[in-house]
Amino acid sequence: MAERKRYIRQVTPANRAQRKKRVLELLAEGATITYAAREAGVSVSSIRNWRQSDERFAVAFRDAEQSKLDKLLEVAFNRAMDPKDPRGDLLLMFQIKQLDPSFRENAKVEHSIAPGLAKSLTQLAKLAEQES
Repeated sequence: MAERKRYIRQVTPANRAQRKKRVLELLAEGATITYAAREAGVSVSSIRNWRQSDERFAVAFRDAEQSKLDKLLEVAFNRAMDPKDPRGDLLLMFQIKQLDPSFRENAKVEHSIAPGLAKSLTQLAKLAEQES
């Protein structure tokens, strides 16, 4: 098996800020973490470490991820509204599910019963069990 070329260059204090900035720019544009790491010349684990040890980077990382999500939602919305796009109905349903939880498959339905009714039902079940 051919060995994969590694494009990771040494991160030094002098170039760390530039590498972090490039990672954040790429993520905000829609890149994956792996792609952003490769393009910025750092490892994915470096990005993970920066998120854990640098609060400013962690906040900027979340902002970049939110920017990416906003762009993806805009694309999905535009496709959903295009009557010629065959994926439109499905994308529109995803948009609706995002905005209204009652359309989600995992919506929770909770029931409550009067306290006395629960006791009566338990007693009724015991009587039915004794008769059988």
